[in-house]
Amino acid sequence: MKLEMVKRNALIAAGNHLAQQQDHNLRERIDEIAQDESESEMVRNTAKVVMSRLDER
Repeated sequence: MKLEMVKRNALIAAGNHLAQQQDHNLRERIDEIAQDESESEMVRNTAKVVMSRLDER
């Protein structure tokens, strides 16, 4: 399994966690990943989707 897939899965799990419990530091980190050009496009896009879903709640 590639590292980017592990990161993607971790972002999804973090989003699920944040849907149940607030964690400002974790949410901030996901936002940073969404904007980090050194991350793969897939990882950045996953972070953006996670943030978008959290903003809808």
